[in-house]
Amino acid sequence: MTGQEMKLRTRLYAMEHVLTNTMAILYLLCGFTREQIVEGHQAKFEGLSKETLPGADPAQADMWMDELQQSVASLQSQALQSWEEKRREN
Repeated sequence: MTGQEMKLRTRLYAMEHVLTNTMAILYLLCGFTREQIVEGHQAKFEGLSKETLPGADPAQADMWMDELQQSVASLQSQALQSWEEKRREN
């Protein structure tokens, strides 16, 4: 891995960390229950499964949308875990 690739990966990780913590804090501030969070995550996942990438060939579009769904699910999972940790702290 080059130095530039390492910097990009580090920046991406930092953004994911900030995003998941921000989501967790918003969940807390809004008073969401675990069930409401899980329902919202599921609805977003299902919504993404119906989207397409305009202009891309179908096989490539399916591949990228699958990657997007997996990435969003991972961020949602991290946000839920962070929310659970923050709830235990309070």
